[in-house]
Amino acid sequence: MSTQLTNPEAFAVYQDPLEQPAANQVPKVFWVIGLTITLVPLLLLLPNIQLYEAVPLAVLFGLTGQRLIELMLASDRDLFAPDNLITGYFILYFGLRAAYVMTIPEAPRLGLFFYDDHLPASLWCAAFGYLAFLAGYHSGLAGRLWSRLPQGSLCWPEAVPGVRICGLLAVGFAAWLYLFSRGAFVVGAVSEQAGRNFHCDPIPGLPVLLGSLLDFGWVATCVSLWQRPLPPNRLTGWLVALLAIGLILVRVAFTGGKQFLLEPLVQAIIVYNCIRRRLRIRQALLIGLPCAFLAFGALNVYRFVIIGESGGAPTGFQDVLSRLSYAWDYFTSDRAQNVDQSAFEALMRRQFGVDALALVMKYTPDKRPFGYGASYLKIPEQALIPRQLWRDKPIYIPTDDFERDYLGVPPGGFSSMHVISDLYQNFHLPGVACGFFALGIGFRLFYLCCAPWTANGMRVFVYALLLPGLVHALEGEPVVNCVVYLRTGLLLFLAMKVLGRGSSQPPEASPC
Repeated sequence: MSTQLTNPEAFAVYQDPLEQPAANQVPKVFWVIGLTITLVPLLLLLPNIQLYEAVPLAVLFGLTGQRLIELMLASDRDLFAPDNLITGYFILYFGLRAAYVMTIPEAPRLGLFFYDDHLPASLWCAAFGYLAFLAGYHSGLAGRLWSRLPQGSLCWPEAVPGVRICGLLAVGFAAWLYLFSRGAFVVGAVSEQAGRNFHCDPIPGLPVLLGSLLDFGWVATCVSLWQRPLPPNRLTGWLVALLAIGLILVRVAFTGGKQFLLEPLVQAIIVYNCIRRRLRIRQALLIGLPCAFLAFGALNVYRFVIIGESGGAPTGFQDVLSRLSYAWDYFTSDRAQNVDQSAFEALMRRQFGVDALALVMKYTPDKRPFGYGASYLKIPEQALIPRQLWRDKPIYIPTDDFERDYLGVPPGGFSSMHVISDLYQNFHLPGVACGFFALGIGFRLFYLCCAPWTANGMRVFVYALLLPGLVHALEGEPVVNCVVYLRTGLLLFLAMKVLGRGSSQPPEASPC
């Protein structure tokens, strides 16, 4: 993105537009205390939950629930601000999952080693990490950094750039076709074999990177269609949108991946929220609950039942049509009556954040010594040196070590360690505090730089494209996340150049 240095005088009386007076924080403290005190006896009414388990669970729900109450009562809050999505992450992956495991002894656990005795400690650690994130997010450091950054001068085109968006979609889908031909990401037995092969013979990183252009084209289409004023060639925009939706659905049919279904939906909702009309929490729930049912219910059945019964993993478009035809017959029959129950179970079984943290807290340093950041030194070589230039570059797959040391299972899967567990495994509690404080600053800086509340087309494009993945990255591992987003950032820079147009006005005065 072309840049122009900001005039320092423009920020002589700088104030963070999101900063709130300290007096406004006092009611929040009372809300947290009140919710925590109220929730403790209520949680004790649930089966199998003891007081030492109910207290940290109530504290975590109190901290996160305060934010939900604030969103329900205030109409001027941005529902898709980063701190709200991070709050949802802690509720799902730690609060609800812990309550599910504690109340249902037969619920599936992560790995083979016992860790239930460390679930309360992991909840305290999660609450500690969440507080550290909020401290960084509201510290004001991001605002001071933002005032010193160069400002962009690219604008979103007034008309739908149909040809350029179609080019992004074509390159992205071609990359996915190449990956499918190699058996990568394909749902079913082929994907399992490809997953095992990936650990000893990884596929080239360029097709994986270029595959994200499919999402770039989808978000660009949403921004073009919903921008104000409406584009003069709206028909072109809707035709491109139909093409993008079709390609995304083909990808979902091949992969069966929940992320490939939910992430485009969230991206479209974020664009609508930023450009057209700000959504309230009840409206988001009306949209989000059916989408969660679709992803964790119907799509889960497609992955684990329909694919097996209809001939296995698809190897071509004819196979995809056959699997979809079988799925239609399945869901229109009496066999689909229990999909809603399986959706809830799949949702709870998917959120293993508190489990992973409990395992790491219990078995570090017994099963693996503290890392002290040694893995982070691998970021430059993993991100910047292509394997084509360094044939013997070490294959970095942290899930192997996690599965072997903490789960007690043979390596070869794709288990999630989560960023908070990795920070603890490297630097104990100070690592969690410093790491999530830095994450808070980073997410706030990202929010300020994109300024989605201004409905700036180019900035909303970047915000909607990256935010869902950045929040989802908390489920991953820091080194892998850094590699992925360093490369994605470079590709995004090029895509913005392709899609945008220059502005002759200074950045602070430009309406685009």
